[in-house]
Amino acid sequence: MLVIIGADEWGNKDVLGLIDGFRESTQSWRELLLDLKRRGLEAPPKLAVGDGAMGFWAALHEVYGQTRVQRCWVHKTANVLNAMPKSVQPKAKAHLKDIWMAETKAEADTAFDYFAEAYGVKYDRAVKCLTKDRADLLARLTTSPPNIGNTSGRRTPLRAPLPRSGTEPPRPRGASADKRRWP
Repeated sequence: MLVIIGADEWGNKDVLGLIDGFRESTQSWRELLLDLKRRGLEAPPKLAVGDGAMGFWAALHEVYGQTRVQRCWVHKTANVLNAMPKSVQPKAKAHLKDIWMAETKAEADTAFDYFAEAYGVKYDRAVKCLTKDRADLLARLTTSPPNIGNTSGRRTPLRAPLPRSGTEPPRPRGASADKRRWP
């Protein structure tokens, strides 16, 4: 299944395209991107975020050549942490978060350099995994202002929870909104 999700400047996300693709091939991604173009997405997106699927990047370059690319931080974090022992992963994950949550390129560069220096000697494979995609991982910081460009790691929820209407019974102490046990 190949899916393209679009995000606007307010962080609202919508599914733009969905097809049953063949092994994430360039041809399958090209078909999906051309379908978006046919349905009205003429202007190239400012930024595309994806995993390491080479077919997507090749098709994107063909269809929307001006679109900047950013590697997905969720996938990259998992790949980097897989190259480290479990005992180090929580601390390393926090340092990776310092990179992707940075508000400016300078902050991200500082956090990136710290990660490489702190873990490079002992966990060389993890650091190489991270640094090989440095430019693509930090692309959003050079594409849009920091207050609207952070679609890969948000400080606030994408959609605020709905306010209670006042007609619902009060929640018993300790009950969560997801597990309503009252009448």
